[in-house]
Amino acid sequence: MYIEHQITIKDDKGKKMTVDGNANYIKVGNTVLLKGQILKMEPLRTELSTQKTNFLTNQCSIDQNDVNVILKLREQTKMNLFAWIDKRDYNLLKSFKDSRNYYRQLQYGKPIPLSPAGWSISYFTDEDYRRYLDMLDKAPW
Repeated sequence: MYIEHQITIKDDKGKKMTVDGNANYIKVGNTVLLKGQILKMEPLRTELSTQKTNFLTNQCSIDQNDVNVILKLREQTKMNLFAWIDKRDYNLLKSFKDSRNYYRQLQYGKPIPLSPAGWSISYFTDEDYRRYLDMLDKAPW
């Protein structure tokens, strides 16, 4: 079976880039040799344009603090979000918005409310995740 994936690679000079390709047998840390024609290659994004930030905050009503979190997320999650932002697809971004809103309402020492449909910890930074686990541990059940 041939499955297309986006693969993030780092060249000998440390420059990261993303390519489309077959990643069935590639694992993190493998050395890969790219041969043939590369159909698409783009550098990893390190910022959101003002236009895209405005789309997120104004049209999607995503809190600016949550927009700022996007660049701190794991690469695959970040790449997915960038693709959805490029498509201007609010429905795909709704799970991000709902997950971040849910996270922001959590408080130490309070019961943990039910999470919204479609929420995901993939929208948590590593720090958010540690804090979330700590809150779960200290929540009054």
